[in-house]
Amino acid sequence: MEMSKVNTDPAARPRKKPIYKRWWFWAIIVMLIIGFAGGGADDQETVAPADTTPAPTEAPTQDVTGRWRKALVATYEVIQDYAVDYYRAYFKADNEVHVIYNFTLKTVNCLTVSGDTLIVRVTEYVDGEEHDAKVACSGLSLASYRFSISSGEQLSD
Repeated sequence: MEMSKVNTDPAARPRKKPIYKRWWFWAIIVMLIIGFAGGGADDQETVAPADTTPAPTEAPTQDVTGRWRKALVATYEVIQDYAVDYYRAYFKADNEVHVIYNFTLKTVNCLTVSGDTLIVRVTEYVDGEEHDAKVACSGLSLASYRFSISSGEQLSD
């Protein structure tokens, strides 16, 4: 029985591609670049600073009055912390209805005015309601707050 000879000559072995010519090397480089470009984001939630209030973007569709405004936010800051500041910054007239959708808390904040009182109703977010004024603020009622516009103080019921 004849055994085949194994060629142990290093010059006869097939040459391996350099590492920079391999597809997986570049895949790793791209993933590292994307990771660094992302700023090294971690799993901590972002909370808006207390002096930052959401700005209304546009009126929702199906607004037949032209007085509705909506703002979209993603924060753990609750409406009681910024409702009066929001009113002072963004209400142009007291007959407007401002709706703030908080996608982090999954709540909808409906702000209206009666005299010197800012009325805030907090409801549960209903999927897609930010697109239609007819269903805005139609979720389960979670809370209601009243604030004095002139003093900024929360009023008790």
